[in-house]
Amino acid sequence: MKNTLLLLCLFASSLSSCKKDKEDSGGYTTNATLTGRWNIITVDTRVYDGDRLTVSQTDNFGEGDYWDIRADGTITSYLDRVVNKTGKWQLQNNGKKLVLIDKDNIETPYEIQLHTAGGSLRLYQEVKVGSQVGRITSSFEKAK
Repeated sequence: MKNTLLLLCLFASSLSSCKKDKEDSGGYTTNATLTGRWNIITVDTRVYDGDRLTVSQTDNFGEGDYWDIRADGTITSYLDRVVNKTGKWQLQNNGKKLVLIDKDNIETPYEIQLHTAGGSLRLYQEVKVGSQVGRITSSFEKAK
């Protein structure tokens, strides 16, 4: 299930902090602040059929589950320290949106809900399939 959720989260397209640490994602998120290793902490998935919640699931991830976002515009996701997916990334909308691009040039946009100087990142994605809507929130911590 972890693999399926990460695939959906990556290409299918909470965290509390002190006031000083919390930054507006548009003012803080730049290519330089986003590059590095981001450990996946949780992926929270909610699926709705109309107004009815049909799936509510939170998956916790371990030490070997992370994204490596590089300054050259490439990204690699790892599950259990094994390469899961590779692609490209770019920031849009003044650093408020992260777009991942897979090998087939399919773009998957994420809203950057939270990005702090202390190393917290929260991404939000909405996926529509027929009458169902999946709302996925992924939380990361920057590796030290």
